[in-house]
Amino acid sequence: MNHRFRKLLVCALAASTLAVGPSTVYAYPLDGYASTGIGRLEYQRLVQLGEIPGIKRAAGELLPLSMVDIRLRDRADMTLPAPDPKLTERLKKLLGPDVERYGIALLDWSDRDNPRYAEWHGNQQQNPGSVGKLMVALATFQVLADLYPDDIEARKRILRSTMITADVFSVSDLHTVPFWKPETRTVEKRPLQQGDTATLWTYLDWMMSPSSNSAAAMLEKNLITMKHFGAGYPVSAEQEAAFFEQTPKEGAQRDLPRRDHQPGHPQRSRYRRAAPGELLYPSGQNPGSRHVELCDTPRAGTVPVEARTGKARR
Repeated sequence: MNHRFRKLLVCALAASTLAVGPSTVYAYPLDGYASTGIGRLEYQRLVQLGEIPGIKRAAGELLPLSMVDIRLRDRADMTLPAPDPKLTERLKKLLGPDVERYGIALLDWSDRDNPRYAEWHGNQQQNPGSVGKLMVALATFQVLADLYPDDIEARKRILRSTMITADVFSVSDLHTVPFWKPETRTVEKRPLQQGDTATLWTYLDWMMSPSSNSAAAMLEKNLITMKHFGAGYPVSAEQEAAFFEQTPKEGAQRDLPRRDHQPGHPQRSRYRRAAPGELLYPSGQNPGSRHVELCDTPRAGTVPVEARTGKARR
């Protein structure tokens, strides 16, 4: 998959999220609770059944897991068509008076044999905000695929049984996350705090659904742990703490997913190693406060805002 197409996929995902509006940000197949253990799904399922109070989802959000279709799986040789001038002009009109501030790509795939492509400011570098969280999720699933290339059940087991506890890697965050309480059949929504424990699946959900920066920070730390310990992952809290205490930032940096395509891994997505300055100590050399950035290479001489201030932004 070429660079331009990878970029398109990220832009398309971001555009689709914006297009559907905030009410569908929490959308996910509600029958996924049995396989993932994500409590929010069970809460919403019970709301849909009318067994507990809450806002019901629209009909278009209720498709089951069996309807999930990875439509590019059989189109590995697909390439982007040239930008369609008319579609591009229509796209620009949708952006309104602030059109010059946007960079966006759109793939119209309603006709699978004749896709249309539009691009506006396609090479413009911009802060992607929470779109970068897609890369954290992608890296997590890819590392699991690398560890267990022929054992999908092992990957599912890791996702459902591995427990993550928020610590000082978890940055200050205003985004709330849902805590499902099955004993009372209620949900408490609040920002993630140090000491909050949940499964890897749930942390991924917290990062992707309510866009929790704290959950993303913990998943970035978890990526380093997964890559370092390999098939020995998950490890005890003591082993993990010892690794981060004893390993200099350059060593931990080497455990981030790489972008290199390796023979024998045709399914591998391409990652790069974090550039110098992206693995930082935002709180005065405290080994526990390292924050890993997995975004595209920052502009020369700049430091991510999260790293400079210790505060995350969406």
